[in-house]
Amino acid sequence: MSIKAGELQSLAYGLLGVAIVLSAVVAASWWFLIAGVALAGVWAASADNIAVFYTAVIAGPVIVVVLALGVAVGRAARRRMRTQQIASAMAACIVLALAIGALDAIRAPIDKHPANPLVVDWHKGRYEGIALRSTTRRVIQRLGRPRRRGANEPINPIGEDYYDIGGPTSFRSPGDAYSKDTTLRFKRRSFFATNGRIYGWVTTSSRAQTPEGVGVGDSRDLVKRRYPEADCYTANEGSEYVTFPLCEIRACSGRLLAFGGDPIKSVWLVAESRRGWGRCLKPTPTTPRQDSPEHRTPPTAGIQPAGTSRTPSRKLFLTRTT
Repeated sequence: MSIKAGELQSLAYGLLGVAIVLSAVVAASWWFLIAGVALAGVWAASADNIAVFYTAVIAGPVIVVVLALGVAVGRAARRRMRTQQIASAMAACIVLALAIGALDAIRAPIDKHPANPLVVDWHKGRYEGIALRSTTRRVIQRLGRPRRRGANEPINPIGEDYYDIGGPTSFRSPGDAYSKDTTLRFKRRSFFATNGRIYGWVTTSSRAQTPEGVGVGDSRDLVKRRYPEADCYTANEGSEYVTFPLCEIRACSGRLLAFGGDPIKSVWLVAESRRGWGRCLKPTPTTPRQDSPEHRTPPTAGIQPAGTSRTPSRKLFLTRTT
């Protein structure tokens, strides 16, 4: 049974919490409670986005109450409790939490191997028989009519929530200011078009994999191993929007490859310029899968990862999650 991303961190934080409560019992001092209140206040005051602020406002009082109970128990049982044993338990919790944190840091990333992968070929610009610059008619011929279609449609696939699957917070269309953009939404994938030509897509299929073997269900650590130039960060951090893990790679000149979530829940490929619509120029360096020689891509001269210097002409409507 594989351990999901974040489970070890949660266990480590839980053990540290137990250690803090035990320390409150040992201290049996209301000064300990005052320090807890002060820390909760600092946490809420230093929140850099609304989600963290609400978390602090809700969790802060809970922490204070738990610490108050710990101090009360310590003061009531000061004569009967065995301080040395409680201190030993506290130390054991701290050591175990540190050990779990170290284990999480060195554990191997999740690397799934679907039996019949659907290759998101960022180099050739193809997925499920659809290529960049294919017509929307070609998409319909191959996949059927989309469930939803239109210029004002959300970009997430039908039945998916953008904040849950993650993805680029903005990207450009290769068209000009007079181009007509539209989104074709299916179950588990959406295609983006301008003037009737496909310039990108997103997929949440569990079979989706890049030629390097990174896809839905894999951990974000695998992205960094297979794509050394990947820019992995927390999207929307410091804003009022919901945050989520995101990795972006400037796969080719003018072409963006992105992985949303951790474990990965979505794979994106977008041609942000006419150059990205064409041949793959300046492909990003990759580290091939050791168990799949046919998927190996020779390393080439690297280019800068996707960053904040992009000035997108098409922005995602982040509040649309239907």
